Amino acid sequence: MRTKALGAALALSLIAIGPAGADEPAGLAQLPDPVDPRSWALPEHLTWGDYVPIPGFDWTDPAAQPPRKLRAALILGDFQDREFVVTRPIGDDEAGNPHTVGSVPRKHVPNFYKDFLLTDAQPLNNYHTVNEYWLEDSYGLLGIDADAFGPYRMEGKEHEYGLSDVGGAGGSCPAGDSCNKNFDNEILVASAADVAAGQALNGGRDYDFRFLLHAGYDESGTWEEFGRMRWNTKEEVPDEFGNPDPAKPNHANTRYIDWTSFWAAKGIWSHATPGVMSTQGENDGASTYAHEFSHIAGVLDNYNNPFGNPVRRSYSGPWDMLSRGTFNGPGGSHNRWQVPPTLGGTMGSHHMLRNKIRMGFTRPGEVLVLERDALAETGPIFADVWAREVPLGPTTGRTGLRGISIAMDRDRSPSCSTAQDWRCDGGGYHSYTVEVVDRMGYDSFTPDHGVLIAKTKHADLSPFIWVVDAHPDDINLVDYVKPNGEDFMISKGDYRQLADATFHAGTGPGTVSEFVDEANRLHFYVLDIARDEEGVLSYEVAVRSLDGGGPYDHDVSVTEGTHEPASPGRVAVYRFRVFNDSFLAGVIAGTDLIRLQATTEAGWGTTLTHSVIDVESASPETVDVYITLPDVEEGETLPSTSLTFTATSETDPTKTATLTVPVEPVQ
Repeated sequence: MRTKALGAALALSLIAIGPAGADEPAGLAQLPDPVDPRSWALPEHLTWGDYVPIPGFDWTDPAAQPPRKLRAALILGDFQDREFVVTRPIGDDEAGNPHTVGSVPRKHVPNFYKDFLLTDAQPLNNYHTVNEYWLEDSYGLLGIDADAFGPYRMEGKEHEYGLSDVGGAGGSCPAGDSCNKNFDNEILVASAADVAAGQALNGGRDYDFRFLLHAGYDESGTWEEFGRMRWNTKEEVPDEFGNPDPAKPNHANTRYIDWTSFWAAKGIWSHATPGVMSTQGENDGASTYAHEFSHIAGVLDNYNNPFGNPVRRSYSGPWDMLSRGTFNGPGGSHNRWQVPPTLGGTMGSHHMLRNKIRMGFTRPGEVLVLERDALAETGPIFADVWAREVPLGPTTGRTGLRGISIAMDRDRSPSCSTAQDWRCDGGGYHSYTVEVVDRMGYDSFTPDHGVLIAKTKHADLSPFIWVVDAHPDDINLVDYVKPNGEDFMISKGDYRQLADATFHAGTGPGTVSEFVDEANRLHFYVLDIARDEEGVLSYEVAVRSLDGGGPYDHDVSVTEGTHEPASPGRVAVYRFRVFNDSFLAGVIAGTDLIRLQATTEAGWGTTLTHSVIDVESASPETVDVYITLPDVEEGETLPSTSLTFTATSETDPTKTATLTVPVEPVQ
C-alpha cells in the first residue's frame, strides 16, 4: 500500500522523539491522527479563500485554449416594467440589488454580462468564467466564446412571462394582463436579424447555441429567500413584494411548495432546449450557464423536489453539475439571489464520471471497465484512481485511471418505496461507478474530498445517478432560522444531506471506508490515500464479488515484529507482519484483502490505522497496533495483559491467522 510505509515511518519518528528526557514516560503521548479524517463542510460555510487552483493548469491562459471553441449568441431582453437590475444604482431594488456593480448603461449591459459570465476573467468574477469551467471539466477539450446581442424590449411585463412557468401561479395573473407569453420565442424573433448579421461577420458560421438572458430574477434563486425565509405565512407578504392587482393576494405558487411572494414567482424559471438554447436571469451565476449548457449538450436533469411529498433523498446532490452541484460557490445556495452573482451558484461542481463518459471527456484507458458477475472469477480488483479535477495523459505528467465502471446485467436490489423510505433509490440501475473528488478547481466548493460511489443508468431517466451515501442517516442540521425565531432543519430531500457522502480511507471517528451491496453481491473498499509532490489526490480502491474470490487458494499468516512499550496513560506500539500465502496451481501469486483486528485481554483500547489492507503474496505488510494504556494513581502499578492480533482473508474468511503477545507496561 502506498502510504503505509510513510505512516509507519512517522509513527517510528514519534516514538523515537517521544521521551524528551530520562524522566519522560515511555510511549506516545497520544494516538496518531487518522490517515484520512472526515472533513466535510457545507457550501454556505465556505468563502472565496477556500478556492484551490489545480497545480500546473491555468485554464484562463490563452495558451490553454482549444483550437476551436463553441460559439454562443448571448441575447438579452428586458420587459415593459423591468429594466436590467444592473442599470440601477447599487442597492436600489426591493432585494437590495445590484450589490457590487450598478448604473451600467442599458446599451452596455450585453457586453457587461458576456464578459462577466462567459469570457473575461476579471476581479468581479474572481477570475472565473463559464469558458474556464468547461475547459477544466473537459480537460481542455471544450471551450466557449460568445457574441452579445440586445438588449431587446419585450412586448409584455415580466410577470406575463414568468407566471406561465412550471408550477404556474393559478389565479395570480393581474387583471387585464395575459400571463401566457413566451420569452424564448419573442426574443428569438426580435434578435433574428442582428444574430444573422453576427453570423455573416463570423464567416457565415451559425452560432452553436443561444444563451438567452432576461432582466430580473430566475425564480429558482428567489422563491425561498423572498418567500418563507422572510415571512412566516403567505398572508404576511407585504405590498412591496405583492401583486400589482390589489384584488389579488400578494403570494403565488412556486414549483416546490404552494407559496412564495408574487415578486419572486413572477421570475422565469431557468430552462433549456437540448441542442438549441437556454434561458437565465440576472441572478444566475456562471454555474447555471454551465448546468444549462449541459442540457444543450444533451444530458438531462438529475435532481429531486427537496420538499416533495413523499420526500425523496437528493440523487447526486452537490457532487454533480446536473444535480445540485449547480448551487456550489461561496455562501451556498441561499446566496443565489444577488445581482450580479458573485457567490453561491458561481462555482458549480464537475460532472460525475457517468456524465463525463457520456460527454466524451474521458480518454480510452482512463476508466477501468469491469463486469459484476465476472468478479467472482477474477477475485478482487485493485486500482489507483486520481482526483477527477486533474488532467491525465503523457503530456500532463500523470497517467492512470479516472475511475471504475462496473456493469450489471440488471439491478438485483429489492423494490422499495419513497413512501416508506426517503432513501429509496428506485432501482433499475445498470452499473456502479467509483471516482475521486478533491476540493480544488471548480470542485473547491464541494463539501469534501474522498471517494464517490454511485449507481448509474444508461438513459437519462431521473434518477440516473444515485450517489451512495457513506452516512445515510438524516444529517440533522439547521438550514435557516425562520422569521419567528424557530429553526428550519435541512429537509430530508435537500442536497446537503449528501455533504458527508464520500468514503474515506482508514479508521477514525466517523470514517467509512467500505460499502457492501448484498443484493448485487459487491463489496467496495477505500484502502489508502496519497498526494503527490504537488498535492494532487489519489486513492487506492478495491472491489470484489461476494460470490467468489477468484482462482487462488487463499491463506494468511502472521509473525511478531518489534514493539515500543509504554507507561500507564501513554500509548504503546506493537508491530506485526502480515503474509498473504495465496497460491495458484502451486505457485505464489495474487493480492488479497486482509481484515485486521486487535484486542487486549484487559480491555484496553486498541487502534489500527486501517481495518482492511491489501497484501501481495510476495510482499508482507507491517501493521502497527496502538494500545492506549489506562492511567493509574501515583504509587500504583498497572498489571500486564496480552494483545491478540488477527488477520483474516476477505475472499476466504475460513483462512485466518491469530497471534497473542504479552503487553508489559513500563512502570
